[in-house]
Amino acid sequence: MKPVITPLIHQEIKKRLKKGKFEGYVSLYNWVKETHITDIKYGTISHYVRRHFKNPSSPKRIENFKVTERLTELKKLSMELDHRKQKRVQMLMFLKAKKFKTMKSLATELGANVFTVRNWMNSYQNNGLTELLK
Repeated sequence: MKPVITPLIHQEIKKRLKKGKFEGYVSLYNWVKETHITDIKYGTISHYVRRHFKNPSSPKRIENFKVTERLTELKKLSMELDHRKQKRVQMLMFLKAKKFKTMKSLATELGANVFTVRNWMNSYQNNGLTELLK
């Protein structure tokens, strides 16, 4: 029998996507598999989300995102961090310089998932640089 995403699961996915709780399709898949449908396939989840939620990884306009730190401060900080955290600071440098117009193009340049970049941006916007680098 084919696994079915019920209206309840749909609503929970919708709520969690709005809050930026997933770093990508893999974390969404793992969450659904652990909490609701143990035999669901990864492709089912990714297809369902793209179909029903207008592809959360589709390009989003990002030119209005505010970065409070100076570009020189961010460059200096980037040199002091490990590779994982450097990507986050690099994202801020790109946003500050307004180098990209879509989240997808920014994520591609960073070699990161769009969900991950969105989570980083939300973390920075809501809690600042310190929280982003935790």
